[in-house]
Amino acid sequence: LDQLPTAVAIFDRNKRLVYHNDAYAKLWQMNPGFLDQQPTDSEILDRLRADQRVPSESDYKAWKQNLFEAYRATEPARHIWHLPDGRSLDVVAHPNPQGGVTYLYDDTTRAYELETRFNALNRTQSETLETLREGVAAGEDVTALRDRVGEVFDRGLTRSRLIARTEVPAAAGSG
Repeated sequence: LDQLPTAVAIFDRNKRLVYHNDAYAKLWQMNPGFLDQQPTDSEILDRLRADQRVPSESDYKAWKQNLFEAYRATEPARHIWHLPDGRSLDVVAHPNPQGGVTYLYDDTTRAYELETRFNALNRTQSETLETLREGVAAGEDVTALRDRVGEVFDRGLTRSRLIARTEVPAAAGSG
């Protein structure tokens, strides 16, 4: 598990840290001596909160209790954490059959940023296309598109005017 880029922390039924990989210590920038003392899940979260390394929550106590529901759950729970430093983490809390929880932390900042930019570009493109007064065709056979548009949409143009507007004059380019 030390070779994985995913940060892993395993807590026993008493909520004490019994295992963590190197990626976990690196992710949270925690002193290995502190982690070797087998702190509780709550002690770690409180320290991370004091260092502003977990999400800023208006009701931290309720947020933490919600996270600890994993100790009583039978199915894994997934959380997205947006950290104060701008990173985004995908956190999976997987309950262990013998009690306790295994946490998996993946830094999804890059993927989240790409998705956000893609969605913004997509919205901008859609809004731009919706404001155009003329039709736009891209990536399709113009004749087939013209025929379908002529059948489906009638915005005051007769079919012959629609066809005339989409055809390229035969004399174009000759000179």
